[in-house]
Amino acid sequence: MKQLLICLLCFSFNIHSYASYEDSAIIKPKWYKGRISKTKSEYLSKNTFFKDLKINQLTSNHESLHDHMIEIHFLVNRGDTFALFSGFFDVWKLTNGEWKNLYKGSFKGFNYSNNVFFRNDTLFSLGGEGFWTNHMHLIYFSQDRGEWEYYMTQNRPLGLSTNQTMIVGDTIYALFCKTHEANSKPPKKRHFIFSFNSKKWLPFSLDYTNEGSTQIASNYVFSYQLQNKLYLISGGNRTVFNPALRKMFLYEDPSYNIPHAYFINDSSGHFVYHRTGKVTSTVSEIPPDKEGALVATFDLKNNIKPTENLYSWYLAIFVPAILIGLWFWFKKGRHFISRSKLDNTSADKPFESALIKIRESGKKTLSSSELDRIIEIDNESPEAARIKRSNWIKEVNLFYRIQRDKNLITRERDPKDRRFYVYKFHFD
Repeated sequence: MKQLLICLLCFSFNIHSYASYEDSAIIKPKWYKGRISKTKSEYLSKNTFFKDLKINQLTSNHESLHDHMIEIHFLVNRGDTFALFSGFFDVWKLTNGEWKNLYKGSFKGFNYSNNVFFRNDTLFSLGGEGFWTNHMHLIYFSQDRGEWEYYMTQNRPLGLSTNQTMIVGDTIYALFCKTHEANSKPPKKRHFIFSFNSKKWLPFSLDYTNEGSTQIASNYVFSYQLQNKLYLISGGNRTVFNPALRKMFLYEDPSYNIPHAYFINDSSGHFVYHRTGKVTSTVSEIPPDKEGALVATFDLKNNIKPTENLYSWYLAIFVPAILIGLWFWFKKGRHFISRSKLDNTSADKPFESALIKIRESGKKTLSSSELDRIIEIDNESPEAARIKRSNWIKEVNLFYRIQRDKNLITRERDPKDRRFYVYKFHFD
């Protein structure tokens, strides 16, 4: 019994440990840009967006199709709410309180990272994991066909990718592009712009206020777009890209040393939710004139998921408590073959009446035939009697081991005739 309880305790704790390990293995503690329009900021400021967006339903639908996820990107366009999971083709739309997948294609690979946006009611995606990342492909989603299609461009920066992008009007800015080839040198041209009017990618030069902004921009923790500026946050510093000046400004501000946060964007209607996020603080009013106003911060150190890990915590807490309670009940409780129980003729176990007879007989050793008469199997064939006798002894010993940590019945060779066995009863 002790060994059984120890195994169950270890199993219950391992359930929680395994869930935490799986999270840490799949989910990288890195945030990308998170934005939300002022008209939708009530989701975060009132801390009710988990319920309003039905995230539990959405994640459940996603996990029925795929085995992992990182960020969820929510986009609001003309009053409709869309959700896209980083690295997957699915396009989810919230319709009458239900998330419906608009993607009808069969390809299950990766298609984007965090560069998704609406333009003229069309959903676009730039880059992503795999082939599209390395060649800066621009794709768009056709709601009529339910598939992603190429957006035809005049050229592409081949072999390059970046997560530092921003959309201003008809122009896409892609900063600090890099190559994924092993042991390759940084590309000579790292900054590009794309015009929807000319459908061309063109390199451009980026000016810096000082050399430090280059290193910070290359090692940023997360980025976000606010109106017509791109912010890159890294260790108490923020680097701001102004596309009008094509210049990068460095600001040292300890208040921006926030590892993971949501920020407002009053134009894009785009914000990001990370499933390991645990809301630790919110603000009730959003300052309209404060750039990068903090809406909600998240603590990833505990690596807690809002839904999945909740059950592992229940198992880790309540299962050991139940097992400990059972342990004390068995150790301190009333033994089922105690003397008072054996003296009770209205026994509630099928074998207790036989044990009462054996105890009252005063015999501590019985032959096979004597035991068969007491348990009423003496009319059976020898083989059938042997099987039923063996099962009866196993059942009695199983219950007795739970109570006393030992067997009630043991079998020994008959000293008078070694061909046969006798059965000893070890009553207290």
